[in-house]
Amino acid sequence: MTLAVAHRGAPLLAVENTLPSIDAAIKAGADWVEIDVKLTSDNVPVLLHDNHLHRIWGQLKAVREVPLAALPAGIPTLRSALEAVHGRGVRLLIDVSGVPEALASLDAVTEPAEVAFTGDVDALAAIRERDPDAIFTMTWDDRELPGENVLNRVRPQYFNQDHGLLDADTIKAMHARGLLVATYTVDNPDRMLWLTDNGVDAITSNDIATLVSVLRTARA
Repeated sequence: MTLAVAHRGAPLLAVENTLPSIDAAIKAGADWVEIDVKLTSDNVPVLLHDNHLHRIWGQLKAVREVPLAALPAGIPTLRSALEAVHGRGVRLLIDVSGVPEALASLDAVTEPAEVAFTGDVDALAAIRERDPDAIFTMTWDDRELPGENVLNRVRPQYFNQDHGLLDADTIKAMHARGLLVATYTVDNPDRMLWLTDNGVDAITSNDIATLVSVLRTARA
């Protein structure tokens, strides 16, 4: 069964990386909800994709220079996002861009069964050193597939590649190596269906409602 992964929540329905966006994604039928984490100046992990606050929140500041108390009110902490998914039958996929974000995010997790991690290889490796059972979708933005040295260091369950790079041969090759295959960020229904038909195990989309509909049709 292919998992439906909501990209930054449900950005077509609510502001990305916010609690309303997470809630909308869950209500739309997401299996997992991907969110991005950055650190404030007082080292609190919060939900934000960019290093700066301008694109979404209209402030010409870097989040790393701002304490939690001074952030715009709509930016949630990772802890509040974890609370928002608790007991709702979904997994929060935490995208970590560096080792500090990775370790701070891991420290915030109280229910390991409700989270997975994706993002930077070094960040995932740092988590793996602490948690041998963590679930990873290892992002790989290169047509040349990762070597055994990378896979042994990170030990991911999923190989995660941009759908524009992912082809049928790669899907077969990664399955043959014992890995599940994830892909992102897919908003075209025909592409969603092709990926599902070719055995992709998890698809991330901005349009979670369409993805859920396509996957339900494919399963039927």
